Parts: sequence; C-alpha cells; structure tokens
Amino acid sequence: MKTVLKMGLSIILCVIVGILLLFLVYLIPTEGMEERVKHTAAIFEEEGSWGTFNIPLMNTTYDNYSDALMLLEASEKNQDNALVSALLNNRRAITNEECPAKMIVKHYKEGKEFDSSIMYGRYWNGYLILLKPLFSFFEYSTLRALNACWQILLMGFVCYLFYKQKIKQYILPYLVSVSMIMPAAIVINFQLSHCFSLMNGGLIVLLLCKAKLEKWGAYIFLFFGIVTVYYDNFTYPLITFGAPAVLYFCLMPQETFKQSTFRMLKIGSSWLFGYAGMWMGKWIFASLLTGRNFISEGFGLVVFRAGTNGGNFSPLTALSYNFEEFFGQIQIVFVGIFVIAMLALIDKKNKQNSLKPSVSNVLQSILPFAYLILLPIAWYICVVNHSVIHAPLFANKNLIILMMSLTCFLARIYTEKEKKEETEK
Repeated sequence: MKTVLKMGLSIILCVIVGILLLFLVYLIPTEGMEERVKHTAAIFEEEGSWGTFNIPLMNTTYDNYSDALMLLEASEKNQDNALVSALLNNRRAITNEECPAKMIVKHYKEGKEFDSSIMYGRYWNGYLILLKPLFSFFEYSTLRALNACWQILLMGFVCYLFYKQKIKQYILPYLVSVSMIMPAAIVINFQLSHCFSLMNGGLIVLLLCKAKLEKWGAYIFLFFGIVTVYYDNFTYPLITFGAPAVLYFCLMPQETFKQSTFRMLKIGSSWLFGYAGMWMGKWIFASLLTGRNFISEGFGLVVFRAGTNGGNFSPLTALSYNFEEFFGQIQIVFVGIFVIAMLALIDKKNKQNSLKPSVSNVLQSILPFAYLILLPIAWYICVVNHSVIHAPLFANKNLIILMMSLTCFLARIYTEKEKKEETEK
C-alpha cells in the first residue's frame, strides 16, 4: 500500500507538471508557425495524406494525416486563456473535410477558409511541448530531418550501451527486430516516431540503470507508462512496455516460475497504472478547469476502441490483419536466417558439451519471454477496433515485442552456454 501510495502521488505530480508544461508552450506566439504551416501545403499536396516509399515487399507508409493534425494544433491561436487552450487542444478545420493534410492544401492552395474548429482534448498531446518551440524556428521539412537524425542517434546509442555494458549479444536481435517496423518510414514521420523514441528511451534508461533494476524496476516502468500516454496519442503504445520488458528480463538472473510471474505482474501493473492514471488525470483536471465532461468522453473512447464497433470486426480479424502486415515483408527472411542460425549454434553447443538441460530449467528460462510473446496477441484480442482500423500504420508494430522476445531469448541461451563452457574449462 505504501508503494501504491507513492506511485499515486507520483502520477498526480506528473499530471500537474504535464499541464504546466503545456500551459507554458501555449504562451508562445503562433504567427511564425502559421507561415510555416502554409509552406507544408506543397509537401502534403505532392505526398498525399499517407506517403510511401516505393520499396517492394516493405511496409513503408508514413502518416501525413496525423502530422498535419499536429501542425494545425501547434499553430492554433489561443481563443481563451492559455491554460484552457492547453487542455482543449483545438485546431482549425474545414467543414465536410476530415483529413487535416487535405485541409491545409485546400486552405493554402485553393483559398478555402477554415470555418470550424475541432477539439482534441481527450489526449494529452504532450508532443506539443517540443513541437511548438521547434516549429517556431524550423520548417516542417527541417523538422523531418532533425527527427531522422534524432532517431538514428537513439538507435546508435542503444547499440553503444549494449556494447559498453558487455552484452553485445543483444545488438543483432535488436537491429533485426527494429527492421521489421520499417525505421525508414518512422524516422521522417512525427506520429510514427513517438512510441519508437519512447521505446528506445526506455531501453537506454534500463541499460544506464542496470545496477538499480532490482530496487527501482517498478518505478521505472511506472514512468514509462506516464511518459507514453503524455506524449503519444494511442498509436502503438504497447512497445514502450514490451520492448523494455524484454531487455529487463535479459538483464535479470533466471528465476523460478513464481518469481518470474510476480516480476512480470509487478512491472506490467506499474506501467499500466502509470499509463491509465496519467490519462485519467488529464480527463479529471480538464473537466474541472474547462467545464467539459472529458471523463465521459475518455471512457467512451476507450470502450469504442476496445470493442468491435465500426465494422464487422472480431479478435480473429485483428490478429490476421496485424500478422499479415507485420510478417508480410522482405525483412522476415533475415529474421528467419537469424533464428535458424541461432538454433543451429545452440544445438551445436549442446552436442559438443553433451549438455542436456532439464525440462524445468528450460521452462524457467523461457517463461518471462513466453509471457511477452503472448502480450501483443492479447492486445489484439482485447483492443479490437483500434487493432483492425490501424493495423497497416500502427497496431502491427506491437509485434516487435514478439520478435525481440524470440531473438533476445535465443541470444541469451547461446551466451549462457558459452559462459558455462568457459567456466568448465
């Protein structure tokens, strides 16, 4: 109860800090941003609402729809005081046009007026604390380039820390897994890069705090959940828990069934507590300060996204759509080669040393990774609407958890056998 109380107070503090940060960036003048939105019209007209690279057998689609939405939010002038605007997150719109990218083209290229406004306050939209200041100085095309450099630096730093921490066996599994979610599209697209940045940030935090994980693991995952819901608008948030959880269990010693299960429940519930608590904190504070019932709207959104509404959807449909999107790419060939090679090397080590691990030992080793392999499948079964509608762009990327669990587990088993062989010599 003491731990839960501390976590609850941490969430309340983060809600207050989150609102304060949004309030401060909503004080920034938007005149310069308005001019830069105008310059994006040519880009969105050429690329369309969903751009794509012409690379066969790869999912290279990127999301101009959402990027345009973000730019309209960032450049919106405050209609009320800055605090209310920061909680409502209004943006300009054109009646009978749903796509923000098309709205920008129609307004700046065809002269159609923005004649309505759309409120997006059910999410935190925390990305605005970075986007508003940056968009005050840089064009959208420049921000794309900066985002690409940032994502590449993050991936490079993760690999560097794997090497520095003397666990370089996880570098290749990490890179193989990342290749499946098409980083070429992610690095130029704001919306796609949110959870990818947070995932890599989570891996970096765990690697830097390697010696403190036993004591601080639950709190670290609590803040992963808090930062995820603050910064991301429900794209593929599960990877900010799943991918760091894979690394977490790679860094921890092997445990019993009971210990592994308890540890998984502890970090999983901490992440979920942070994610849900922070999200509800926005609804509560926004309802109190604006007079609008965000609590009802928020719960309605969650129920809708989790249900089968909006079409002939089912958990089976969600599973098939996302598996098809994720595994129907050329990169799966390289993943297959890696898995087969690792299995062959592990088998060779067993034969060379006449190693016959007990069934109990094998099951204990695989248990936490088995939980994580099943995690995205459970997500698709429980969050049906979102998983079907957003399978091509977002939801399929949750399967990187399955990929990292499998590849990192094989790398860990092979490394442990090598260490045991050296010890016996």
